[in-house]
Order: sequence, then structure tokens, then C-alpha cells
Amino acid sequence: MNSRLSFAGALSGAAFATLLLIAFMMGGNHVAARVAFDHGVDVVTAVAVRSAVTALVVTLLLVRYRV
Repeated sequence: MNSRLSFAGALSGAAFATLLLIAFMMGGNHVAARVAFDHGVDVVTAVAVRSAVTALVVTLLLVRYRV
């Protein structure tokens, strides 16, 4: 048996692109939070806004795909 593991085809291009997009979104969210905190926004407001936006996006996805 070959001592090197073969990972060819282990991750599709779409899956990789999705993971990359999520990573960029998390990084952007972190930067936006730092800017907001530097301008006087408190943690409770930041959490409330992030939760509201997440709920809106999930609702739109559920409506779009008729789940």
C-alpha cells in the first residue's frame, strides 16, 4: 500500500468554493464588528443586529426554496 494518502476528488470545486465563501464572510463579519466597536456600538446591539440579519437570510432561503 502506498504510504501517501490520495485526496483526489475528496472535495468538489463547489464545496471548496462554499467553504471559501463562508471563510470570507466570517472574516468580513469580524472586521465589521471591530469597526462598529471602535465607533461606540456595544456588544448587545451588535449581537442583536447580527441575529436579526441571520434570521432574515434564513427566512428568505426558506421562502425561496419553499421549505
